Amino acid sequence: MNLDSEPINNGFIFGKKKLHNDIILVYGKNYNLGSNDIVLEHYITVNNPDDLFMGLKKCLGCFLDETSTLGPLERIHKQSNCLVKLRIEDVYFLENYLHSHAMIIHETDSYIVPDIIQSHIESNIWHEHNFIIEPMFFKQDDIRLNIFDSKMQKSTHNCIEKYVKKEKFNKNLTIEKLNVINYKLIQQFGEQIFVYIDGSVINNGTENIDGIASLHFYDKDHKLIDEFYVNIEHWISPSKAEVTSFILALIIVHNISNVEIITDNEFILNYFNEIICKTEIYNTRKLLKTQNNIYIWALIRQFIDLNEIIIPKITKTKAHDDDLYHNFLDQKIKDHYSDRNRVYSVNFNFFQLDKIEYMLTWNNIIIEKPIRRFIRYYSEILNLEKFFNLRRNRKYTIDSVEWAITFEFLKENENVLQTNFHTTKLRLYKIKNLIEEIPTVEQRKLINFDIYKDWKCPVCERKKETFGHVWRCYSNRKKMRNIIYYSIICLIEKIKEYDIYTFDEAKIIDLFINESFGEVKVNNNKLTFVDIIKGLFPKLLADFLRQEIKMTKVHLFETGVKFLDFVFDSTHKIWVERCDLQKDKEKSLGVTKEDKKHYSYDNNIVKKDINHKVYQKLSWFIRNIVIFSIF
Repeated sequence: MNLDSEPINNGFIFGKKKLHNDIILVYGKNYNLGSNDIVLEHYITVNNPDDLFMGLKKCLGCFLDETSTLGPLERIHKQSNCLVKLRIEDVYFLENYLHSHAMIIHETDSYIVPDIIQSHIESNIWHEHNFIIEPMFFKQDDIRLNIFDSKMQKSTHNCIEKYVKKEKFNKNLTIEKLNVINYKLIQQFGEQIFVYIDGSVINNGTENIDGIASLHFYDKDHKLIDEFYVNIEHWISPSKAEVTSFILALIIVHNISNVEIITDNEFILNYFNEIICKTEIYNTRKLLKTQNNIYIWALIRQFIDLNEIIIPKITKTKAHDDDLYHNFLDQKIKDHYSDRNRVYSVNFNFFQLDKIEYMLTWNNIIIEKPIRRFIRYYSEILNLEKFFNLRRNRKYTIDSVEWAITFEFLKENENVLQTNFHTTKLRLYKIKNLIEEIPTVEQRKLINFDIYKDWKCPVCERKKETFGHVWRCYSNRKKMRNIIYYSIICLIEKIKEYDIYTFDEAKIIDLFINESFGEVKVNNNKLTFVDIIKGLFPKLLADFLRQEIKMTKVHLFETGVKFLDFVFDSTHKIWVERCDLQKDKEKSLGVTKEDKKHYSYDNNIVKKDINHKVYQKLSWFIRNIVIFSIF
């Protein structure tokens, strides 16, 4: 392609042209300038509207051609296939008229105008056009947008302007883009329109979670009309990405008939049909019981109740099937994770909901989950924060422990609606074991100092009995080596039970030999086997099972819990034997239960402060859990 960057004599211009009852934009060059009108030599655009340049090619003749209706003074000697007459007040400069930077492509007799985005130019023109027609629907683009004028907001009949929130201190490019797409669809003049929608999430369950919703619009011949990509913010999940694309499709085509929306999400299809068919009164109580995306579905329900949209046809396509257009949409979403220049941000105006007077928020973030579930999650997170904030847990960073397996191990497979004394007692011991609160001699000294101040380990009678010493005691060394060996065997056998995984057993054994969690030590910086005894499953081991062996989430959980149960049962026997020795010693020295009820304390113990470094880490962790629903 031969590009000539020498300036062209005159720059490109464009203007508004009335066609029937609609207004369209026409691009071209000045052909003849009159006192009140201007004749354009028509050029058509050959670029994507969101490209960082404009491609213009001379029109060879179209329905806009007015050559036959022009007077003799308006037709000059220059040959042209398509001439369009516009009013001067409706014409705009696309670039500097005297110093054009457009480049000629000689092979195709077309031009490239750099550094101009067609969609931005057109959205500004339509914004000005709408302002001229209905100026009362617009506010000053300044700080006064902070004042929410509900009467003016609710007076508009345009679903886009009504339900997509205007942002402060910008040009509302999202709303302008949605209006441009809506206008392009209107130009199909009732012909069939296909809308493909989808959404996806990457890095699910981590603080790096990210989501994009996407819409592709096609005409009756399945030629792409436009595309739209939106970033998902707060409460990111695959379901939110899908339903966001769906509500945007409904908003964009709200005033257009003969539309078919194609989705691979069966829940959206069924739930939308359920909303259409139900005639019962829907109050706030029922609204807040919606499983997810509460307010988005409330808006969709309001569209139906108030007849604000033309209900389109919804079609379900099989996910990841041979649907060419849906697969193309999937691929484009993946591409946009690395190219965010054309991904918009959309905030819906939930204050337009008639059925609810206020929004439930957390840190100014609207709670989109059922409130009871959110409160439960929030309480669990606060309790986790308290646990992390204990000084003894300062080494348990977010990345060192597979907490999901640890919590599953603590649950003891008990039915949610049932309880019994055995599992309650067992879970209580597991929790005490986790927080190192089992009654070792050093632990008893904290409340019965006068009795135990000179006592040593009841097994070896040589060293102080801390939680770590129980397992590192010289008398238990051989037992602990056997427990580590057989726990590895238990792990390997559990993986073999599934009979679908191929793996090298030696790699698992080497992992325990080379990593710190295979050693019976007390380490303030690294995870050791003592931490596994407490019920903490190493993240490094979980990653190995997940990435090297390719275990599924369910199998990983079952294997991890089985491994921790084996370690717990084996080490619990050591603790029971130790307790028997302790009881015999107390009995021989005449220590009774009544004696233990008389508390005494060591006056030399210094009270330790809160570990603020851990607290700061947890504050960040909790914020991400609540916003991104990591659990």
